[in-house]
Amino acid sequence: MDIKYNKMKESCNMVSDAFKYIAPYVAPDISTIEINNLIEKFIFEHGGYPAPLDKGFPYSTCISVNNVVCHGLPSNYILKSGDLVSIDISIRYNGYYGDSCVSFPIGELTPRRHKLYQASHEALWNSIKILRDGVYTDNIGFESSQTAFKYGFDVIRDFAGHGIGTDLHMSPNIPFYSKSKNSGTKLKSGDFITIEPMLVEYKHNIYIHKDKWSAITKDNGYGSQFEHTIYITDHGYEVLTYNG
Repeated sequence: MDIKYNKMKESCNMVSDAFKYIAPYVAPDISTIEINNLIEKFIFEHGGYPAPLDKGFPYSTCISVNNVVCHGLPSNYILKSGDLVSIDISIRYNGYYGDSCVSFPIGELTPRRHKLYQASHEALWNSIKILRDGVYTDNIGFESSQTAFKYGFDVIRDFAGHGIGTDLHMSPNIPFYSKSKNSGTKLKSGDFITIEPMLVEYKHNIYIHKDKWSAITKDNGYGSQFEHTIYITDHGYEVLTYNG
């Protein structure tokens, strides 16, 4: 493997390790700012740098609770049973970026929201399983959106996954939603991308909060998201930020 692959692997390993570290803390009675601070401390102690700070985001992690689908700002909000929280950790290490998101059910979810949580995980993996040299990006969006629809949910259209490497967000865009296949950008062996479908309980319509970051569902339905950084190979793919 080349130097770029090795450096990407290092940054992605740090992201995965940060999730392993924080997972036991994500439970009722902790605030989202406490979670952010613990992750931030972990990143700095291991020689990394929180990627959101490179992009003007005011905190080291995006923590999105319930009807916030992405880019949620950590706060004094204390998690309680029934919440569904998505934690997005992205790290710059030795000039390269790793990026992943995991949703955590807090205590007992309603049956529908538990299904949403499961469907978002399935949507990610259904999208990953088709990856190979020559696959079109719209095929990825088609897989994630069809998974959402199968379970009676919707998928966000306003954001997308992305290329990643020496910058956090690079081309091409990797859609969550597509009506058809075999269009968009053709991926090739050696590409590094993120796949990160955002599923929502009801409709995909969102608005941006007055904090200028938090994307919130207009109908207050919950959102759920999983994301991995992935390397395209000659014969398929390698998930670099594997967390289960």
